Amino acid sequence: MSAGSPEKLVYMANQIAGFFVGQPGEPPVRIADHLTAFWTPPMRQALVAYLDAGGDGLTPEAAEAARLLRGVSPRVASPKTVGRALAASGQPSPGRDPGDDAG
Repeated sequence: MSAGSPEKLVYMANQIAGFFVGQPGEPPVRIADHLTAFWTPPMRQALVAYLDAGGDGLTPEAAEAARLLRGVSPRVASPKTVGRALAASGQPSPGRDPGDDAG
């Protein structure tokens, strides 16, 4: 399994999702924030494309995070733009500031 393979991206996204499911806040938003902060634009684009192709193997939280990333331009993506995309989608605000999970 290569670093850029869909299987590896699914594995990593699910691992990240597993961590954030046990943390305070909205897991999909926290996952999307993390992916925005630490994954390259091509990795995020590949995850969204994988979801669009069916998303087999993604946990529900990882899949929802990828849906949130779908509306965010990969060139300007940041935790703040993820929050704006969430607000634009009509989903409720998680009541926290981007980056609150740091540290």
